[in-house]
Amino acid sequence: MGLDDQKIDGVPQFVSYFVPIIEIMRDLGGQGRPRQIFEELIKSYDISESFLSLTNKNGGSKFENPNKDCPKSCRCPCASIRG
Repeated sequence: MGLDDQKIDGVPQFVSYFVPIIEIMRDLGGQGRPRQIFEELIKSYDISESFLSLTNKNGGSKFENPNKDCPKSCRCPCASIRG
């Protein structure tokens, strides 16, 4: 099962990315550029092309912008990979 198949019941999809992002950042020495983290997620979790092509209502990538509404002060893993 790939990351795109995982969903924790009762929470938004992006919450499913927390552990994988933290693991990748740990493997990268605690930091990484957004593109580097996205590429590692795709490679390590076998994310399908169909999932990568999904867009939000504004036409942006759902994968690369999983939580655009998260405040800039947030400390969640998604905040760590904002461009």
